[in-house]
Amino acid sequence: MRRIGLAVALAVCLFAPPPAAQTQQPGKVARLGLLGLFTPELGSRSVAAVREGLGELGWHEGQNIHFEHRYASGKRDQLGTLAAELVQRKVDIIVAFGTDATRAARGATSSIPIVMGAVSDPVTSGFVTSLARPGGNVTGTSLLVPDLIGKQIQLLKEVAPRASRIGVISLGGPAPSASMKEAEATAPRQGVKLHRIALREPLTLDDLAPQLRTARVDAILGVANPALDDVRTRIVEIVNAQRLPSIFTLTYWAEAGGLMSYSADLYALQRRAATFVDRILKGARPAELPVEQARKFEFVINLKTAKALGLTIPQSVLVRADQVIE
Repeated sequence: MRRIGLAVALAVCLFAPPPAAQTQQPGKVARLGLLGLFTPELGSRSVAAVREGLGELGWHEGQNIHFEHRYASGKRDQLGTLAAELVQRKVDIIVAFGTDATRAARGATSSIPIVMGAVSDPVTSGFVTSLARPGGNVTGTSLLVPDLIGKQIQLLKEVAPRASRIGVISLGGPAPSASMKEAEATAPRQGVKLHRIALREPLTLDDLAPQLRTARVDAILGVANPALDDVRTRIVEIVNAQRLPSIFTLTYWAEAGGLMSYSADLYALQRRAATFVDRILKGARPAELPVEQARKFEFVINLKTAKALGLTIPQSVLVRADQVIE
């Protein structure tokens, strides 16, 4: 009987599935890598969101978790090197803010878990197999929400009813982004035509005003791209100088002087990334943690810009705003 029991025990050990992940050991300080294309100034917002979320889950910097910061300040070609540095530092998890940072992290490691802090379209980008079952070492939160750009175009039309040709400011490249593809699919249903205003790297913005004049657009839609964040104030100034109503995908573009922004609540999404970090440190597999999409949205109107452009924002639009800048 003792031999039979031993044989059964050995069989169980041999055929039992491997553990989900190595659970964080008591007393061990977790190492969290933070990777972003943005500047340290913009990165501080994202880190604050993650830090707040982790604090509520019992993770406190200097006690049981340590942050390794790596920011490319808009220089996309540096992301690969920065991601490799985090791997060399043997971090337990990498939190990658945005598509470019996630791509760099994924290129640097296939074993260290990667948590996306609000990526536009992780499926199309090839980071996950599906939102429900990511399937690899990447999971986290996604900015892409069906009909988000449709809502942005609708708001532009409400503020500027005669707008029929909308310029879409994006970073130049051979392939259109997921956001650009969504805009192109949405435009006919909204009764407008789109014209892509492609900015080239390195970003001097010398050709932006001439492009706007040549395109003869009636309004501007700015899609999210971390590489443009550092020059957002200058872009907004050029757009406003052409007296064009505008809407952007992230709140801090309206804060920089854009007429409006309508977006997923970026802070809330990045704060939710902390939940993924917590669960992975406690043993969960990234492959089995569904990607989360936005549940909360922010609509911001800059009345100072509206006044400068000579625009009157309809009351029906004003009452829907979450924030009004005066």
